[in-house]
Amino acid sequence: MSIEIRPKVTMLKILRHLDYKIWYALAEYLDNSIQSFQSNIEALKKVEGDDFKLKINIEFNHSDNIIRITDNAAGINYSDFPRAFRPADIPPDDTGLSEFGMGMKSASFWFSPDWTVRTTTIGDEIEREVHFDLKKIEKENIEVVVPIERKISKNLHYTVIELSKCDKMPHTLTVFKIKEHLKSIYRDFLRKEQVEIFIDSEEEPLKFEEIEILEAPVWSIDKKPIDDIQIKWKKEFDFPLDDGKKVKGFIAIRKTGSTKSNGLALFRRGRVIEGSFEDAFKPEEIYGQSNSYQSQRLFGEMHFEGFDVSFTKSGITWGENMNTFLELLKEELLNPKMNFIAQCENYRALDAKKAKKRSESIIKQIKQENFGEKIQAIFDKNDKNTLIKKENDFDFNLSTSKTSKSHCFPVEYNDQEWSIHIEMCYDENIKTLYEIGDHLLPNEVDLNKRNVGIRLSMIHSFIVRHTNDNQDLITVLKIVASFGLAEFIMRENSSFFSGGSVEDISTYFREIMNEIIIDL
Repeated sequence: MSIEIRPKVTMLKILRHLDYKIWYALAEYLDNSIQSFQSNIEALKKVEGDDFKLKINIEFNHSDNIIRITDNAAGINYSDFPRAFRPADIPPDDTGLSEFGMGMKSASFWFSPDWTVRTTTIGDEIEREVHFDLKKIEKENIEVVVPIERKISKNLHYTVIELSKCDKMPHTLTVFKIKEHLKSIYRDFLRKEQVEIFIDSEEEPLKFEEIEILEAPVWSIDKKPIDDIQIKWKKEFDFPLDDGKKVKGFIAIRKTGSTKSNGLALFRRGRVIEGSFEDAFKPEEIYGQSNSYQSQRLFGEMHFEGFDVSFTKSGITWGENMNTFLELLKEELLNPKMNFIAQCENYRALDAKKAKKRSESIIKQIKQENFGEKIQAIFDKNDKNTLIKKENDFDFNLSTSKTSKSHCFPVEYNDQEWSIHIEMCYDENIKTLYEIGDHLLPNEVDLNKRNVGIRLSMIHSFIVRHTNDNQDLITVLKIVASFGLAEFIMRENSSFFSGGSVEDISTYFREIMNEIIIDL
């Protein structure tokens, strides 16, 4: 059999410039594998048993510059070859994940000008290989490709796609994002544990991590619970729209706020079309500004029925339905009996508990990073005279209260001993990000030393929105400490700018800040 590959080479070259994101391009292969699995599940189980699972492996071979996608689905039937390898030939059944007749072809040419497919089906004793070389096709004006055939066991069934000379090979960070997006896009299939997706040689398949849903009483505008009744903040809905279309799913509040993996995931035919991983769908009508509390806590899954999608399956074709849907959803979210927007805005209790736990962890991390030694070095560097660093090692002194955790460490500056007290506060009454001053000192201090206090609010909205781990908090703490140290140095060298203009003082302060933040 020969395979016509019209349209001509100019059309194939256009596929090289499609507006794909790499995870959506890879999703085209997964769509085909899952569709093959679903369409032939009975035949596959008859051969492999009732416990049969679809396994898909994506391998990034950097040394040979090859991306290889392998599956153990039913393979491409020989009778389907003319359609399967000809662009824009829509499959007879376009109600599943494979609907445009372009996925494998468009993604493959987008990745590489040179790619190969090897496949066989249940009961067929022949493996067939089809090779596309865009340069050769263009040079020789090829319109027909002839598969290469090899004899194999009739019990095998698979498809292997090799993208050679790949010019879109992902590296470490992109591979991480690919994993996160594919976990998110195919979460429904992974939940059912019928499909396993492997990346490179990893032994464990991708697993979607469910978001823990908030269970808490309704909180009032004064940031307090109105009673002790625990509510699970999740609500299901089913919205009928025009022309037989509808959207159903759920909306929920996550237990722990986060700047990632929130927003709405828009599904169609079982897989996410919009809203995977960090590309969540966050309409302003629902989420407000990007720094809002609902942006940190509100998430949901929406299943669209009767809707079309974009050619690359990266967006829902809304038509006139988006405004109607958003109005219905907003009405549900603002229902006085269970107001999700108000709960996102008002709820704070777990933030304080989380801040306390993070404060304890940061104490250990600051100690491991020798934070005090770094500050001592900064003082030494900025002192106008030669200073002798204290010989003995110092340690952190930990003090606690119901609303804060603090540590004190000594340094020497201008022939004087200083005690710097850094307090991490999770008192909900503290509204400022940081404070510097003597009013932050403990009740009992060594009066023979110079003492200064620095406070950082662990539950300030800036901290909640923009710090995801301890290292983020350490970075903010270094910035705050730098402000404090800059003030110390300016006071000790006040004669330098005495009588100077505000601009002179500001410039000097910025210069000191710059030196300190680099060293910290």
